[in-house]
Amino acid sequence: MSDTGEPEAEALNQPENKEIRQPRDLPMYLQVHTGLGPDTLADLDDLPVKVQIELKRRFDRLWSFNTLRTNRYACLTFNAERHTEKDKCIRRLILTGSWDENKMWSRGGEPRKAADDRCIKAQDPCTYFAKHNDEHVIVFVPLPQAHRYGRDWTDLGYWVLGA
Repeated sequence: MSDTGEPEAEALNQPENKEIRQPRDLPMYLQVHTGLGPDTLADLDDLPVKVQIELKRRFDRLWSFNTLRTNRYACLTFNAERHTEKDKCIRRLILTGSWDENKMWSRGGEPRKAADDRCIKAQDPCTYFAKHNDEHVIVFVPLPQAHRYGRDWTDLGYWVLGA
């Protein structure tokens, strides 16, 4: 069962693998909307320590929820190059299910630009695999503008609800 109360599609058909594969440690960046020109990438370490810790904790909770998720995430990190151009966030890649695409962006999100409905509802950061400076990285995208109104990119509430 996912943390949003939905069954994880493949978990229903397969016995859980007891061997836990460790994910590859990828650099993490934040996609910051400047309002002027293209978005910029900031290092996760540029956030205040408390915000950085909570954002990372929520991200880690997503993929380490159970053995199945951990193994899926590990597999994704070792094959990040296959996902750098896809419009599916890491949450959607881990929780492989059939979702209505029309309902993924009803809260103002946009692929690779702002969080989708599932990430918003779960209060998890929305992340994507990307390529930056010739290496594979994880990029955190902010909440849609209506949800982060009045927040600075260094505030937790710019990235997730429930802050």
